[in-house]
Amino acid sequence: MKVQDNKVLVKINKEKLDEKREKEGNFYIPSHLQDFTRNLQYGEVVSFGSLAKELCPEIEIGCTAIFHHTVEFKVINKNVAEGTDAKKQIDERLVKVSDDGKYEYRYVCVDRNPIATELFAVLVRDEYLHPSKGQVFCYPMVKQTDYQLIKGIYVNSEQDLKSIDEQLEIVSHGKAEMFRVLQQLPPQNEKNQMLYENTKKSLAEFEKQIEALTERKQKVVLDELIVAATCSIQPNNELKEGDKIFIDSKRLYPLQFMGLNFALIRMYDLIIAKEVEGEVVPMNNYVLINQSQSGERVGSIIIPENARVKPLKGIVSKVGIGSEDMPMDIEVEDLVVFNKKGNVEIFIDEKPFLIVHNQNVIYKLNNNSMKAQPLSDRVFVRPSKVETTTEAGIIIPDVAIEKPSKGVVIVVGTKATEELKENDNVIFQVGAGIPMEIQGEQVLVIRESEIICTI
Repeated sequence: MKVQDNKVLVKINKEKLDEKREKEGNFYIPSHLQDFTRNLQYGEVVSFGSLAKELCPEIEIGCTAIFHHTVEFKVINKNVAEGTDAKKQIDERLVKVSDDGKYEYRYVCVDRNPIATELFAVLVRDEYLHPSKGQVFCYPMVKQTDYQLIKGIYVNSEQDLKSIDEQLEIVSHGKAEMFRVLQQLPPQNEKNQMLYENTKKSLAEFEKQIEALTERKQKVVLDELIVAATCSIQPNNELKEGDKIFIDSKRLYPLQFMGLNFALIRMYDLIIAKEVEGEVVPMNNYVLINQSQSGERVGSIIIPENARVKPLKGIVSKVGIGSEDMPMDIEVEDLVVFNKKGNVEIFIDEKPFLIVHNQNVIYKLNNNSMKAQPLSDRVFVRPSKVETTTEAGIIIPDVAIEKPSKGVVIVVGTKATEELKENDNVIFQVGAGIPMEIQGEQVLVIRESEIICTI
C-alpha cells in the first residue's frame, strides 16, 4: 500500500495492546502523559513514504517502528453542530482493522522538526535500534518516579507547585497594593520622607520575594543519562553509544518498549553537556562559564542596583560547537553578561561554574578588543532623558517615573536584521530592556523584537 511522503503505515497487535492496558507500568509517568502507558507505542512497518526514509535511513518493511503515544488517540470532530449524532469521537489515524480483528493499521506522521515527528526509531531484525533524525535513546541513571512533570515544571508533588503558585499570587497582590499606596501618597517632602522610604522598601521586598519564587518554579533539574542509541545522521557525530550526557529533566520523554525503560530526548539540540575523560564539555549552543574569575575584568560593566533584571557576569571557559541555524558567536576567555534564570550550576574542582545557553547571554566583552558586543538580536540603546519633576517642581517618586520609550541605537547585535543600524532613532516598548552602565555610558540592552519602529 502506497502512503504519503510524510507517513508510515504500521500494524499494531491489538492483543498486546489490550494486555498492556490491563496493567500499567510503574515507570515515571508525568501527569500530562498518564495515558501514554496504556498505548503500545510500537508496531510492524507495512509501508512508508520518502520523507520517512530520509529521516530514518534504516527503516524497512517488516521492521518494528517505535512511535508517539498519540498515534492511538481519538479526537473530537469539531466541524459539526453540537448535539448531532455526527459529533462523536473519530479515529483519524486508523486505516483499517484486520478481518480477524487482531491487528490495527495506523498512520504515523514524520516531520523534519524532531519535536514534531511521531516516529522515534525503528528496530531492525529485533536487534538493532536506529533512532530517527534528532532523537536520542538513553538509559536513565537515576530513578525518576520521585518526580512528576506538572505544567512543565519538576516538583516533588503537585501540592508543592500549588504552594508556589499560591505564594506568587499573594505576593503579587501585595506588591500591587503597595504600588497603589505609593501612587496615592502626597508629594514628597521632609515630613513624609520616612513614609516614602518605608513604602519603597516594602515594594522592593515584594519584588525580591516574587523573583525568588519564580526562580524556584523555573529551576532546572539536571539528569545524567547514558546514551543507548543515536541517529546515524546526527550533526557533527558528537555522540556515541555509552556517552554520559546531561539534560534538563523537563525535556525527557519517558518510553516503555518491549519491557525496557528508556528516557527519550526528542531533539538533539536539547542536550546540555557530556562528560569527556572525566570533564564536563558543553554541547550544541551551550557554554561553560566560570564566575569566580570575573573579578578583575568587570570594571567596565556596571549593573545598577535598581535594575529590573539582575544579570550575572563571568568568563567563558568552554564553548559548544553550535548548530546549523545558530552558529556560536562566543569564544573562550570572553567576559559575558547573561540572564540569571534558566542556567545549570555545577562544581568543578570545588569551583562554581554555570552552563548557559547561547541565547541567554546578553552581550560579551571580547578579550582582545575589550569592546562590548550585544549578542543575538539584542541592541544597545541610549535612552532619551525622562523628566523627574513636574512643571510645578514636584519630585516624581522613582517608581512613578515614566519609563523611557525612545532612544538612539549605539551598537547592533550579532544576529540583528540589516534594517536596524547604529545611530537609528527608535521607539520601543515601555519598560523594555535591561539598564546597564557599559564602558562609562548608561544604556538599555533591548531585544530587536521590543523595538516598535525607527523615526
